[in-house]
Amino acid sequence: MSELSENTQRELQRLARGSAAVTLYEVAGRLKGPILVAVLYRFWSAADYGCYIQVMVLLTLAMGLTGLQLHHALVRFLPGAKGREERSRVFFGVLGLSVLSNVILVPAVCLIALALDRSLGPIIVPIGVLMVVKSVTDLFISSYRADERMGIYSVLLSVGVVGDLAAVAVPAALGWSLVGVFRALLAVNVVFGLCVAGVVVVRFGAIRFPLGHLRRYLSFALPMIGSGLAHWVVNSSDRWLVAMMLSTTALGYYHPAYMLGTVLLVLPRMVGAALPPMAARLHENKDRRTMEAVLSHYWKLLVIVGVPFVFGALVMQRPLLELLTTSEVARKAAYITPIVALSTLLLGGIQILGEVMKVNLRTGYTAKVWAASAVVNVGANLVLIPLMGIIAAALSTLAAFGLAFVLIYRESRRYVNLSLQWSVILRCVCASVPQLCLFAAFRPATFLGACGLAGVGCVIYAVGIVMMGVVKRTEMEILRGALKPSLSR
Repeated sequence: MSELSENTQRELQRLARGSAAVTLYEVAGRLKGPILVAVLYRFWSAADYGCYIQVMVLLTLAMGLTGLQLHHALVRFLPGAKGREERSRVFFGVLGLSVLSNVILVPAVCLIALALDRSLGPIIVPIGVLMVVKSVTDLFISSYRADERMGIYSVLLSVGVVGDLAAVAVPAALGWSLVGVFRALLAVNVVFGLCVAGVVVVRFGAIRFPLGHLRRYLSFALPMIGSGLAHWVVNSSDRWLVAMMLSTTALGYYHPAYMLGTVLLVLPRMVGAALPPMAARLHENKDRRTMEAVLSHYWKLLVIVGVPFVFGALVMQRPLLELLTTSEVARKAAYITPIVALSTLLLGGIQILGEVMKVNLRTGYTAKVWAASAVVNVGANLVLIPLMGIIAAALSTLAAFGLAFVLIYRESRRYVNLSLQWSVILRCVCASVPQLCLFAAFRPATFLGACGLAGVGCVIYAVGIVMMGVVKRTEMEILRGALKPSLSR
């Protein structure tokens, strides 16, 4: 790879800092679930907890529909807006569409939910209002992401997570009913949303809802609803099909190994928050060369981290699952974790290529690719699960992600010159061999022992890739920049 230009180094430094800033939100989000489980199971019955989870799942799925994925449109088009007046037109145009879609679609979603489950009657109104408030608040917060102010974006998301946690845990501990908890959750979100809205509206000036470009925003965002649904099918339907076609016990074997293989998603989630607005800005500035360099180096980082993770999962899956679950689960779920880890690596690559499609307004093509992948995934599962058992679900997921990666990569080459860097992949594979031998030679008896062994393996691998020239000095300096505090300008 050629020497990095000063502009490319600056953009990579910005991406590294933006990704590091999202760590706060990632930590808050990861801790929220376990804390709520510990609190709610102490004060609620299993039935009340199940109802709460059911409602939260409904809320998450419904918000993806009622908001029309317009936060993606904001992140795509706001970076290219010049001047306060144009930025105001973009922001309030997207906001107006979001409010209108929520007002129209939320009542319909609530009526459907109520028809499916009459027990939601006492809380359906708070749920409906909560959908609108959360959807609009997320759009306000996304304006900071669009401006690449990732520190503020991460802090606001983290405050929202902590607020939701307190709004649920405290009333539950005080003995409030499920209805009371959702009213408290709504009240906290209304206050938080108003505070965020007040600050953001001041940034964009006078409130106006222009009609221009609304069709453009919708044509960009609407296909992403289909992409999201198809991606959910590819990413989650295997667990439903394992339970339906085999048993819930088989799902109990499959799920822990699957989740272990998705640990690699931490990197795409962190970088994925900072990458879209940067890609949009570079595209609008017609700086194709820098965008290609940024995407290529992110792919290189993903390979450097992902290859040893896949190889490590190959030999460490069984001892880790024995430590975290039981020896029976570890035996039944053999080879699932490395297959899922490889699928996760491909998913990270799809994310990079997906940004190329977004900035070139090809979200419709991406939706078609995910639809094709969903068909392949479900079809392969239906055919192979009865023949091969739970490993068929992991292989079907790999096939679906592999298809999506190949199709989107081929199409993205029309717009940018991105290499898969096979020499880097080969050198990372070679550097992973000593680590693989180390993991195969030792079998940790405790979780701390496993962490210590993984740490030693990482050091050996790091020495290997440095000796093989995989990582350049300038790239190490850029990565060190991620350790610097950056609440953004």
